[in-house]
Amino acid sequence: MALRIPTSKDVAYVLKNLDQPGYINEDKIREALYQPRLATGLNHWELWLLVCLYRHTCIRRWAGHIIKKHLRKYRRHKSNDSVAEGPVPDSPHWRFRFQRSLCVLTNADTGAELNIYNLKKLRYNCIYSKDYIQHLNSLRTPEEPELLFKRPAALEEFWIPDLKQLEKAGYWLAKESTLTSQGEHLAEVLRPVIEQICCIQEWNSQEEAMQAIYLLLHCGDTTIAGTRAWSSVLSPRLIKEIKSQALNVVKERASALTLMLKISSGWMSRLLLQSLADLGPEYAKTEVTQRLFDGPDSGNSHQALAILDLWQPSDFDAILEKALVLYAPKNQSRSLFDVLLFRKKDSSWLYDGFTNHTHKQFFLNIAHIWLRRNPDNAKPHIRKLLARFPCCQALMNSP
Repeated sequence: MALRIPTSKDVAYVLKNLDQPGYINEDKIREALYQPRLATGLNHWELWLLVCLYRHTCIRRWAGHIIKKHLRKYRRHKSNDSVAEGPVPDSPHWRFRFQRSLCVLTNADTGAELNIYNLKKLRYNCIYSKDYIQHLNSLRTPEEPELLFKRPAALEEFWIPDLKQLEKAGYWLAKESTLTSQGEHLAEVLRPVIEQICCIQEWNSQEEAMQAIYLLLHCGDTTIAGTRAWSSVLSPRLIKEIKSQALNVVKERASALTLMLKISSGWMSRLLLQSLADLGPEYAKTEVTQRLFDGPDSGNSHQALAILDLWQPSDFDAILEKALVLYAPKNQSRSLFDVLLFRKKDSSWLYDGFTNHTHKQFFLNIAHIWLRRNPDNAKPHIRKLLARFPCCQALMNSP
């Protein structure tokens, strides 16, 4: 679907008569499914990421205003180690904390935490991925848009590759880590609809559920609508049509991510692995399991281990045993002469038979996960594996 920015007339059409009881019926929902008036050309993940980034930009602008208006005097500390903190004037639920060139604002009610860097220039529009993840994790009860991107640590960066797509669409400026004016305009146009969806996010009644599905489908998002289309609300035929389109979207994303993984490396490869894994084990387990054996120095292996530990698949014991055998230390003898003169490039003698510290730590991580999951089965295997290496007696006894 081509990229487009809906008009205010499109928004007015979608919201018209929405508050009238019985206005939303299956015909209206089917019309929204096949003729979405607010479709932007972005998929589910890109659309909601844009919305979340815009909401966060608005919060950071408020924070910049607060710092300019009320907190300037606390920035005049000469020592780099000096700290100033206290309640924000006129905003009793917020507290501030200054240290060096950083200001942290914290909301006592929601737990929301905002980091504002470079106070001299007040670049509050910048949204760094690490800070945004920290903000999401700080929210005690996130609302619907932010809730879509709050994940366990193993998957918390899954949304970062979608920034590339927003950048290609002209909605994100990677060099500045900010939304473009065009991106903000699109989010502002959709804001009345998004707010309406958030207002009914509980979906407590049949009418609320139909309104939410109707609005989501008009935005071109079948993913949420498909997962929450209740059988008691819609007819089985319409549910099947919505879920069929939602499934196609997920499959298309899985195929695209799998292809990108094959041609990517380094940091981006690790992020793409999270994006694929976020779709579920049914789409990513094969790829994630294969990445576990990329080597101890590969970020993919560590990421794959964290994801599998989160999933806890039924064959996890077998996978862990295979990984332990592969990453077991190598018992290569070293003469004192070779050790003293460092004639051998291999330094495994320095790390209890492992190639390096990363290799050793990765092996221990695998062992600890298996011991935590199934100690009765794991202990004899691990002890038997390490017993062959005299240099690893301390490790063998540590579990």
